[in-house]
Amino acid sequence: MAPDRDREGLPRPDAGPLPVPGAGRGLRLPPDPPARARDAHAEALDRRHLPGAGAEARARRLPFRRLSRPPLPPDARAVAVLQLPAAPRHRRQHLPPLVAAPRPARHAPRRGVRRAAGGPAGAAVAVSSPWKGRRVLVTGGLGFIGSTLVRRLLDEGATVRVVDALRPGDGGNPFNLTGREGEVELLRGGVEERTVADRAVADVEVVFHLAGKVSHVDSLARPVDDLVDNAATTVVLLDACRRLSPRARVVVAGTRQVYGNPLRLPVDETHPIRPPDYNGVSKAAAELYARVAADRLGLATSVLRLTNVYGPRQLVAHSRASFTGWLVRQAIRGETIQLYGTGEQRRDLLYVDDAVEAFLLAAVALPGNGEAWNCGREDSVSLREFAETLVRIAGSGRIELVPFPEDRKRIDIGDFATDSRRFREATGWRPRIDLEDGLDRTVSFFRAHGDRYWSATA
Repeated sequence: MAPDRDREGLPRPDAGPLPVPGAGRGLRLPPDPPARARDAHAEALDRRHLPGAGAEARARRLPFRRLSRPPLPPDARAVAVLQLPAAPRHRRQHLPPLVAAPRPARHAPRRGVRRAAGGPAGAAVAVSSPWKGRRVLVTGGLGFIGSTLVRRLLDEGATVRVVDALRPGDGGNPFNLTGREGEVELLRGGVEERTVADRAVADVEVVFHLAGKVSHVDSLARPVDDLVDNAATTVVLLDACRRLSPRARVVVAGTRQVYGNPLRLPVDETHPIRPPDYNGVSKAAAELYARVAADRLGLATSVLRLTNVYGPRQLVAHSRASFTGWLVRQAIRGETIQLYGTGEQRRDLLYVDDAVEAFLLAAVALPGNGEAWNCGREDSVSLREFAETLVRIAGSGRIELVPFPEDRKRIDIGDFATDSRRFREATGWRPRIDLEDGLDRTVSFFRAHGDRYWSATA
């Protein structure tokens, strides 16, 4: 299958170097071993890491040792197009264990974190963090939540690899990592391509899988693209982990959209799965792949079903991905904010830093048995309240109520409120940033950097 054959104008993994300011030299790959050696190596990995019979612990089935870097076929050389200076590698046995512990309040200084005097906001140096020296992969790491997660991981001292296809209109933006680009390894390519996935997961300890599509409207217009970018990317990534990094913890970004129009509020994990559109279907399929990978292959996987996330660096170039981002754009630019229907539909809105904290805790505290966990706030607000708060903070924009367009009416789910008690009890996670504070930070960011985000190709 050639997933990209119908993607007119979209970049392929061999489309050339990633246009990131201050980029370093291209990645030099070692020469490939003979084909016979490659085949023997792959077969040995498969035999070693497929789960065996009996009740022996997973840790004893999967030896705790560093895997050698897997050989790459010649056509993979165009995939890993860029390697920038990264933190030194650490041998696995010298790394502290990942231990779960509730984090202190957001505005309190983090124990063991030193911030350079007079330095930029991103100049924190983690001196006693469970993430220090960890080798972490973030798929979709140039996107909204992904780039915010990358920045936090760098602050914690992790060694971070990012893979992103940078498809126009999907939210990937090199500017999202400006100022930190010299600290990460960047790979350009779609994770649904096996060569990309293999290169991405090689020798990593934690995988945060945030690559994929989020547009419900686009999923109905281009369902195959949606299926490939959400379901296929997940199964290809999980298979690469099985073969090359079977001890890696994998956290998959899910969505509350899998529940559809809620039968009761708040919605907990026992609610039936009733996707209202193809995006919900493909994301539900991705969840099931993660569950089977845990049940049958012994991978440590977890899924976070996120509610509506907003904040700096989100996609604001069009309205198909997020109503929060589109409304932020309209308010800052002094445009009319159109709310569909009465504007009284309620949502629980999660600030991006709180979502990132949830991902970090999911990796260290959840059992990794393939289960899905709700992640959202429980103090829902109406879309009208959101818009009014936004207009007041921005000091511009006006609100207008308009009838639902037919394409939006078909997939509207009405009110939604997330029950995240199960995740909170398992991890100690609490959302810290309220709507007022979150919108103030968001407006300030886009006022300063909006010219980098107004266009889908910025």
